[in-house]
Amino acid sequence: YDKNWELAVGAYESGEGNVDLAIKRAKVKDYWAIYKYLPRETRNFVPNLLAAILITKNRSTYGFEHIRFAPKLDYEILRVQSDLSLWTIAQLADVSIDYIRYLNPEFRVNITPPKPYLVRVPMGKGNIIAEKLRGR
Repeated sequence: YDKNWELAVGAYESGEGNVDLAIKRAKVKDYWAIYKYLPRETRNFVPNLLAAILITKNRSTYGFEHIRFAPKLDYEILRVQSDLSLWTIAQLADVSIDYIRYLNPEFRVNITPPKPYLVRVPMGKGNIIAEKLRGR
């Protein structure tokens, strides 16, 4: 989108096809000009993102100075084979399955995809889990 990040963010949210169609209808590559041609949820995505950025950079101005950020997550990446139970990973890491799911929010079920997959595991547990999996 010729370095127009607003169009790129809109395309990220709703897909390039929707943004391309809106550009075609508006006959211009400007987010604010194509705004009315975008799906409703996309129309609000860029302004909401701008608001979040503005608030984050000026927390005290907007009454968010009391917000404490969560500590940085420390984890390792472990490549596992297909269809591995998250229960197994949790047990081998000696943590709860809830913690494994917290580190890997993309999982909708308690099993890895049917192909090798990169799983986030607690720091210091990657080699331990890998060794235990090799011994199975």
